[in-house]
Amino acid sequence: MLLVLPFALVALPWLSQVPSAAAGKPCSVTILEGSTIYVEYNTTLSLNCTSSCEDTQDMNWETSLKKKTVRGGNWTSVELSDVTLWNTSVICYALLRNAEDTLQQEAAVIAYRPPVSVNIVLDEEIMEVNRSYPITCNITNVAPLRNTLVSFRRGEDTLHVVTFENTGTVEGVNLQLTHNHIAQKADHRMPFSCLVELDLQPEGRLFKASSKNVTVRTFALPEKPTIDMPLYVEKGSEVTAKCQVSGVFPAEEANLRLTLNGEDLNATVKRMDGTMTAEAQGSPSSAEYTVSCSPILWDKVKVTENIGYVYTFSNPVLQVTDANTKMGNDVTINCSLAEAEPADIRFNMTVGGAPLSCEEVSLFQQLCTLPAQMKDHAKEVVCDVQLRLPSQIISKQASARLNVTYGPVFSDSDCPSVQTLVEGRTGTISCRAEGNPAPYIKCTKDGNETSDFARADSGTYLCTATNSEGVAGRNVTVTVEYQPTISDIEVIEPKGVITKGETVTLRCLASGLPPPKYRWSIPKVESVTYSSDNSTITVHDAQTHHSGSYACSITNAHGSHKLEKNIRVTDLMQIILAAVLGAAAGCGLLTAAIGYYLYYRAQKIRKYKLQKAGQASTGQKLMPNGESSATH
Repeated sequence: MLLVLPFALVALPWLSQVPSAAAGKPCSVTILEGSTIYVEYNTTLSLNCTSSCEDTQDMNWETSLKKKTVRGGNWTSVELSDVTLWNTSVICYALLRNAEDTLQQEAAVIAYRPPVSVNIVLDEEIMEVNRSYPITCNITNVAPLRNTLVSFRRGEDTLHVVTFENTGTVEGVNLQLTHNHIAQKADHRMPFSCLVELDLQPEGRLFKASSKNVTVRTFALPEKPTIDMPLYVEKGSEVTAKCQVSGVFPAEEANLRLTLNGEDLNATVKRMDGTMTAEAQGSPSSAEYTVSCSPILWDKVKVTENIGYVYTFSNPVLQVTDANTKMGNDVTINCSLAEAEPADIRFNMTVGGAPLSCEEVSLFQQLCTLPAQMKDHAKEVVCDVQLRLPSQIISKQASARLNVTYGPVFSDSDCPSVQTLVEGRTGTISCRAEGNPAPYIKCTKDGNETSDFARADSGTYLCTATNSEGVAGRNVTVTVEYQPTISDIEVIEPKGVITKGETVTLRCLASGLPPPKYRWSIPKVESVTYSSDNSTITVHDAQTHHSGSYACSITNAHGSHKLEKNIRVTDLMQIILAAVLGAAAGCGLLTAAIGYYLYYRAQKIRKYKLQKAGQASTGQKLMPNGESSATH
């Protein structure tokens, strides 16, 4: 439709200006639709142009397109029909009165074709994670190309964009664009599409067209499944097969298939963090069997196979004649095997872990003879048969225990010949004997048994062991020890009153086993000597300060005992002085007493010197005078 404008419009920024002849002011010609005009290809375009010059005489259009114009005083319109040029221009011009030149405005006319037909093509809609897959977008006859933008999309996310900003192509073209996409787990169950945008803004519109969505599935089976199964299985027994595959995606949509010789097994499948496991049992019947594991995800399958082998190996039969026998008898041991396949077998016969020398009766039988000895009693006879397979040895065993009867036997460790007991404590003679059956043991002294041992029970005992196979005897010397006791502290010398200056000897009378150790506690230690075992103490040149309590303590492994005795040393000089003071008239008596004392003192000193000389020759120790009291 042709748009007619009966009035002039204010000039736009892109109009061409010239001075007006009438007023001398600048004026211009303006194409109202702008300097760049988009029109859909093969359609009609209407344009309007005005002049702001007052002396406009005429206005018109210049174009290579088919046109129909309408002119007014200072305006003109044109209708361009069937625009099929992709890139052209139009010029609006005005003739001014009294002017030699024309005033004009030029505008670019660009034909466009909006995107209508868009489709997306995926070579595969099931993609393996981390592999590259082409995605193709086909767009039919879109123009202009430099205004076109193509986006490869996943859901609302844009994966890749193609632009044509630097292209010189203006005519409509058919586009085929390919993007190589690395499949990801995030692609799973997502819609993929192509979006085409023709952006003619700000002069024109923004056109958008999108392909239909194509939903993609992605998967991952990155590892070859591993099978855990026995390489060898015995005929008639079940085999347990386990299969594991890691990194499966999506694990919840996958399954694991286990087969035995092509037959499906009833497997228990578990899934955890992208790892799938399957476990099942089956009974192979052929000599060779195949277990296969197949993770299945839609039409994607990875297969692993392992081969196992079936062997035949019967249990060995062990026969022991006279397993209950007397020492010295021969025991016959026979071990046999019913069948084995393959027939590569080895026999190993032992008694108590020690190898037996046997005769090979056949490939499947061994015969042994064992002279029964005391040491063989209760030992285990073992027949170990080995089936030797190419990469494994399988063993089976049969066993029996020997019962060898023999008479009693004593040993030093079980019945020591010298033993010690303690009086007053519960205890018996420790004596055991080997023998089968277990022997009865009895220990007597002079034909009598003793249960509560006293010191008088020390002596030699006869221990006898008896069973059905014989009697054995052994002498045992028993010592009964007891705790120490002190019967008295005896004053060996002097007898009677102890006077100052005399030598005093005390002896601690004690008994105990083992012999006790002696210890004395006395008032003073000077001029005191002890016997070698500390049982006797001697006070030389006894003084009044040696008077007091003398205590003897004895100790052995079973106890201790202590006894005290009071000793008094008398000073004769004090007695004499008391007598003189009491009888002042007895001067003669005093003189006689003094003489007697001096004589007695001289005798004592002479006797002490003789004793000192004797002690030096016997090793006794004389304690020096002047030391404080102590314990020895």
